Amino acid sequence: MLRYLGRYQRSIGYLLTLVVVICLVSWVKGDERGISWPQRIWIEATSPLAAALSRARVRVQRVIRSLMEIGALEVQNRELRRQLAEMESLKAQVELLREENRQLRAMLGFRPPPGCDSISARVIARSPVRWFAEVLLDRGTADGVSPGQAVTTPAGLVGRVTHATPRNARVLLITDPASGVGVKVLPGGDYGVVLGQGLPDLLQLRFFSREIRAGPGDLVVTSGLGSGLPAGLLVGRVTRIMKAEDGLTWLATVAPSADLASLHYVLVLRAAPAEEGGDG
Repeated sequence: MLRYLGRYQRSIGYLLTLVVVICLVSWVKGDERGISWPQRIWIEATSPLAAALSRARVRVQRVIRSLMEIGALEVQNRELRRQLAEMESLKAQVELLREENRQLRAMLGFRPPPGCDSISARVIARSPVRWFAEVLLDRGTADGVSPGQAVTTPAGLVGRVTHATPRNARVLLITDPASGVGVKVLPGGDYGVVLGQGLPDLLQLRFFSREIRAGPGDLVVTSGLGSGLPAGLLVGRVTRIMKAEDGLTWLATVAPSADLASLHYVLVLRAAPAEEGGDG
């Protein structure tokens, strides 16, 4: 047998070489489907891992895409918040201008009392801790403004000038507790003094007489007596009548006619210049 194999040793070698070549060709070229059997074994062995890696890759891509979208949304939200803040600021400015325009239009129709003329002034400063005590105006002695002059709006009395410089004037509001204004109640004709209470919508009226005819809803105007203010300026309306603590005199609460919480423009009443006259 060995002798037989030895005789055909070369032929057997050629045959084994041919088998190896065929196997190599099969590895490189694959079968008719394009995949060799060693490749098929490798694919089948690694396909679960490849599938897991593919799924992981998809998840990672989704996460990255989501993070990018979140970042873009944050940028958009910041921009929208900025635009919203600008719109709110613009809206506030529009409302302020509308209120100032309303006050200026009302001033156009104001008629000062006899013997007076008026000059418009803008409120340029107001103390946060004494909001209903005083205001600072952009008019002063250079404009004919002086202490003691009445300050009003078309709606009603605001206060009086207490100090003046060439360019500015300080006004004591009627709501300040240090303020006292001589008044007359219409239509009954009772006299008294209005005192500030430090509140925007409340004044106190102390009547001089023990017998009064005033009642809720009556008008309160300046009397022109003792306070140095022109007569007939509207102060407010009576809201309540009550007995004073002494039980002898009467008190009243008065709602100011002017909006003292929101003052932008006011009118300062000055003595009208005397008309020059002479014989021709």
